[in-house]
Amino acid sequence: MPDLTYSGQIVRQQDPEMFLLSLLMPESARPALWALFAFRYEIAKTREVVTETSMGLIRLQWWRDGIAEIYQGRPPRQNEILPDMARAIARYGLSQEDFDTVIYAHEFDLEAKSPATLDGLRHYADFTVSPLVRLSLKILGQTDTPEIIKQTAQDYACIKLLRAVPKHMAQSRSFLPDDLMSEHGISLQKILDFNQKENLPDVISQVIKTFSPHRNAQSRFVKGMQALTDMHRHHVERYACDVFHAGLTQPPPFMALRLWWAL
Repeated sequence: MPDLTYSGQIVRQQDPEMFLLSLLMPESARPALWALFAFRYEIAKTREVVTETSMGLIRLQWWRDGIAEIYQGRPPRQNEILPDMARAIARYGLSQEDFDTVIYAHEFDLEAKSPATLDGLRHYADFTVSPLVRLSLKILGQTDTPEIIKQTAQDYACIKLLRAVPKHMAQSRSFLPDDLMSEHGISLQKILDFNQKENLPDVISQVIKTFSPHRNAQSRFVKGMQALTDMHRHHVERYACDVFHAGLTQPPPFMALRLWWAL
């Protein structure tokens, strides 16, 4: 793709399903969407690229300051993504508050704590993804109700976190709610020390049951996110919610065709 921006290259490599969804959106909006998704990737990976909480907070503050400078009318900092973001912000009048919310929400990642409750997990999912959905809709000129946006963002973020459980546990962390883990007689430490994860599928299943069964989305972008959520959900359920099953190391089958069909 000769017209692929630097941000687009990052999204294609690091978030291929959102890259796929972007290709089903109007061509003129894609560079701004790629800038947004690349920003999300950079913020979300903070926990993995720092060794100390203080360094993670400094990194997130750097991004917060860099974005604030764009809104102040100053030239973007020396960074490959910020110029793409500056163009998107200027063209579409994107909300600074939404960017700040995403950065603030990912400070939780640095605390090395699991959500205390299921509500806490969905709250985290809301604050990390809902702002990105709102920004995407602004870029696309599409609309949806606040409730649909929130439900869709929460479900999408949660199913992605569930599929990432093996990766997170390999890093000695977990986003699974402490209350559900305790209810089923397991904990992150027990899994790490004794590989006691027999009841883990029950926890996964209980989180999935909180997903919204009926979603009458108006926008194509939100419909696409809902379709991706459903594909991941059915894929996980196909393997009895065993997120460590080898079959879940691959994406859902026929993702591109199924996503195109859903739109």
